[in-house]
Amino acid sequence: GLPSSVYAEQLAPSVAKRVVLVHGLARSSLSMWYLQTRLEVAGFDVVSLDYDSLNHSPEEVQRQVDQQIKACCDDGIATHYVGYSLGGLLIRGFFANPKNLRFALSRAQVVMIGTPNNGTQVVDKFSDERWFQLLGDTTLALGTDSNSFPMGLPLPDFAAGIIAGTNSWALADDILGEESDGLVPVKSTQLPNMADFIKVYANHSMLRYNGQVAEQTLFFLNN
Repeated sequence: GLPSSVYAEQLAPSVAKRVVLVHGLARSSLSMWYLQTRLEVAGFDVVSLDYDSLNHSPEEVQRQVDQQIKACCDDGIATHYVGYSLGGLLIRGFFANPKNLRFALSRAQVVMIGTPNNGTQVVDKFSDERWFQLLGDTTLALGTDSNSFPMGLPLPDFAAGIIAGTNSWALADDILGEESDGLVPVKSTQLPNMADFIKVYANHSMLRYNGQVAEQTLFFLNN
């Protein structure tokens, strides 16, 4: 059979009117209200997932997301996926599971916003600190070592549109020593097989509420 990416390319992007929106670490679906509203105004049906990430392992978080995607979207209808931060990794995790292969046949475009595809050194630096460990296993799994959650994911079989933030602060610059959104280095958001990439001047948490991020997301989904 044809690889799933070939099926995806056969879907005219404009055909897909459903978007699965996946929020980030320690947030809820409410944290994506701005992007959800912009997508809905543009004519998309938005399914905003709502998973719990604190005090859960990456495997438990992934299980929640997998169940929610299956509950909303197991109908063969063309669907876009947009993930913010950890949400982008969970989209990758969903499609990396062979059991979810059929969902790739109806997958249209994927956008990742501020996603630490290669982990972040901020987690490396603070992972031994007691206060940081209270944030739970999923937070601790977002470092850059080979055992981390992002580094354990295979290269996706889709070409995503990737948006990175560039508004950092002094402490993060000291830790990361490179261009970042204050938490995630710009380089860490990138994948070798990404379809498109753009930098936006916003810090990590404000990427969710940034007008340019919303416009670029809409542009990628439509074109």
